[in-house]
Amino acid sequence: MIVVAAEDTFSRLGYKGATMAGIAERAGVTRSVLTRNYATKAELFAEVMTKPLLQFVDEWTRRWTSRLDGQATEPELVYEFISDLYRNSRAHVGALRLLMFSDEHLDPAAREQVWGTLNEGLGAVLDIANREIGSHGYPTRHVDVTVRALISMVMGYVTLDPALLTTATTDEMEVTTHLASLILYGLALRPPSD
Repeated sequence: MIVVAAEDTFSRLGYKGATMAGIAERAGVTRSVLTRNYATKAELFAEVMTKPLLQFVDEWTRRWTSRLDGQATEPELVYEFISDLYRNSRAHVGALRLLMFSDEHLDPAAREQVWGTLNEGLGAVLDIANREIGSHGYPTRHVDVTVRALISMVMGYVTLDPALLTTATTDEMEVTTHLASLILYGLALRPPSD
């Protein structure tokens, strides 16, 4: 209840506008209950901002690891990654927008906690990407840039979609298929013909 109320409050009011008292009231708990779970606003903000991406990373890495010995193709695995990230980002678009557009308004402790936790969480994805990209003969020298670019592309699309796209499709399957094809094949959106 607290994290949901905090995500909504931070998304509407920003980091500076949100108060612990307001979040406690919205969550239907006392201020002392709130501070027993989250001692500071920076700690609560970090939980709210990092939980969606870390939850995605945890779920995806477990599923990916269980499928590595299976018969899934590269396109299926990329589509699954993009689809899961897109769905998770859409579910937390308010927090995502706040994270992307209010970094300069955060106090240094909150900024350090949020970005440190997110970078630590991406370690599992980077490990898998390094192993899998290399096993398919692709260069792994800047796999961290590749993974961060993929994540940024999907999160950026979700975050900016309403502002930039007034006539684009909102069908999740069409969007994720298009994004996965763009990532896999570039602007051709299809595999090269043999």
